[in-house]
Amino acid sequence: MKVVSNSGPLMALAKVGQIHLLHSLYEETSLPSAVYEEAVVDGLARGESDAITIQMAITRQQLRVVKVDEQNLSQTVLALPIDRGERHAITLAIMENADCVLLDDMMARNAAQKLNLKVKGTLGVLVEAFRKGVLSESEVDAVFDALLKRDDIWIADALIHKIWGQLKKGG
Repeated sequence: MKVVSNSGPLMALAKVGQIHLLHSLYEETSLPSAVYEEAVVDGLARGESDAITIQMAITRQQLRVVKVDEQNLSQTVLALPIDRGERHAITLAIMENADCVLLDDMMARNAAQKLNLKVKGTLGVLVEAFRKGVLSESEVDAVFDALLKRDDIWIADALIHKIWGQLKKGG
C-alpha cells in the first residue's frame, strides 16, 4: 500500500513515538517537499523533537520526500481553503495514484474525499496498527493516553475517546 502524508499525522505520530508505524504498515510513505519544510525544516528551527524523529525516518529511507512544484497543482486544488502542505499532499496523492492520503484536518479530509481520495488520519493509522497486530492492546492504551496528555497534538479529545472506546469493545 502506497500512502502520502501531510504534516499533522507525521508530527503526531513522531510526538508519541510511533512514526515507525508508517514503515511497518505501508510499503511506501511519501511526503511532498512542502510538508518536509513545515514538519522538519520549520520544526527544527523551533527546536521541536518530532522534527528530528521525522528527519531520522527520512534518513533511514522509511519516508520519502517528493518535490511538488506549485505549477503541478490544479486550479481545483489551488482553490481549496486548506493550507499549502495539505494542497501539496493531495496533489502528490493524485500524481502518484496513492492508495491513501494521511490528513488530520477536517476541511482537508473533506476536500480530498471530494476528489475521490481515500483518507486516513493519525487515529486511523493507530487503529490499523492495532488491527494488524503491529501494536498490542497495552501499547494502544499507552499511545492513546499519550495523545490525550499532549497539548501540541490537535486531535479532539472526544474523538480520541470515541475511537479508543470502540477499539476496546472490539470495534
